[in-house]
Amino acid sequence: MLHQEDTDVLFPPRVIASLRRARGPEWKRLIDHLLEVQRQDESHPDVLAFMLMMVQQNSCLSCHAHSFRAMKGCTACTLQVLNRYRGTDRDLIQAWKDARDELDRRLAIARHPDAALGQAGD
Repeated sequence: MLHQEDTDVLFPPRVIASLRRARGPEWKRLIDHLLEVQRQDESHPDVLAFMLMMVQQNSCLSCHAHSFRAMKGCTACTLQVLNRYRGTDRDLIQAWKDARDELDRRLAIARHPDAALGQAGD
């Protein structure tokens, strides 16, 4: 069980709003876009892709209840990851676009699993 109120198993979308000032203007525009679409649909593919990207950046899959990251909480962990990130805002935005492409591929496979079987031999 996770004891920190701000700790979830994977990156939670509620943290997105707190990331607005974490980087530069391009990042801020991305966060503003995500907040807008999130208001309309919490499961919007852009939001899901951002969550996927942050799970990858934050190494959420290796976080556990007794880890230092979990004790700090998801917001603090994410802000630390973004502050330590050595790439540019454009690099992060490209990582989000890559995550969106990955999500689109997986959704297409889920909608048409027979088509994915045909690609397995490619």
